[in-house]
Amino acid sequence: MRPGDDVIAIDAKRGVERSRSYVNGDGHFRQSSVGIRSKRKKTNTTRFDVDKLGEESILQQFQQGIKDALNIHTNRLEEHSEVQTAWEIIKSSVLEIPMAFQESNNTGYWGKPTATIDWCEKNYEVNYYVAELWNTISNLMMIIPPLWGIWDMKKQKFAQRFFFCYSFILVVGFGSLAFHMTLLYEMQLFDELPMVWGTCYCVYCLSIVKHDMKSKIVPNKLLLLILITISIGFAIIYLAWPQPLLQHFCYGILVAISLAQEIKLILEFKCAVCKRMFIVAIALYLFGFFLWNIDNILCKNITTLREQIPMFLQPFTQMHAWWHIFAGYGVYVQVLFWNAGNTVMEGRETGVPTIGI
Repeated sequence: MRPGDDVIAIDAKRGVERSRSYVNGDGHFRQSSVGIRSKRKKTNTTRFDVDKLGEESILQQFQQGIKDALNIHTNRLEEHSEVQTAWEIIKSSVLEIPMAFQESNNTGYWGKPTATIDWCEKNYEVNYYVAELWNTISNLMMIIPPLWGIWDMKKQKFAQRFFFCYSFILVVGFGSLAFHMTLLYEMQLFDELPMVWGTCYCVYCLSIVKHDMKSKIVPNKLLLLILITISIGFAIIYLAWPQPLLQHFCYGILVAISLAQEIKLILEFKCAVCKRMFIVAIALYLFGFFLWNIDNILCKNITTLREQIPMFLQPFTQMHAWWHIFAGYGVYVQVLFWNAGNTVMEGRETGVPTIGI
């Protein structure tokens, strides 16, 4: 049965009953107020003999009842159509966008994700224009501190190479923000390639901390050439074979190398502030890395928990967003540690921005 057929059946039935009500129990037809009225004398109705009227008249009354029912139903359909048209206008202009991304968990303003990896945060759950809202907002921790660091570097006249360290953190922050906002493959590259390139540059900077920056000679040219080759080679291979594990492996190896360099430097520096900054930086970064693994390994459990707790607590369960916050700030403090170590080697007073510790 199509929608509305039940209304037709009910109205048709009423039409039949209406036609039957014109026939009295004594076999005579009684004209109602709908029919042609005759002059009333003593009674309110005029009786006709059913035999004279004939079956044709009863059939006409039945057909009229059907027509009335159809007219009523048509009017209702027209009213419903007008209401539905108005609703479609409101829905398309106001409600269609949020309803669309709430009903679908993989499409939004940026279309279907094309990245080779997706994270535990549900796509377009909060905002139609941002695929992963909390993973996007959390990247501010990799944007604001480096901007402060660049300003402070100019103020305290730190070595120029640290400007590029802060710049790489800033580029990674914007790349990660674009990646999590769109989940597009191009933005994924904007995030992951600078992570490897920036870490390569940091490895080089750690190798020349004790070098006199007033000298015009480029120090440690062999290591610089090797790191440039690694950066270019990684980019070519990763573009041809876009496997996230490849990026994780290369980035992890470079981070381990930089950590070994930092431990070597902290043993050489006679600087309490440097040691404290190193401990804080490593603690922040490792804790963020721990949360990153929790987000990957226990995603289903976290998602189940997230659905059972109040909405205002759900953002606190976004472990990947916490990874951005802790790791981003940890890397910033690491650069501060390199700055402090460099000033110690130069025999200057150690200056640390208040945002650092």
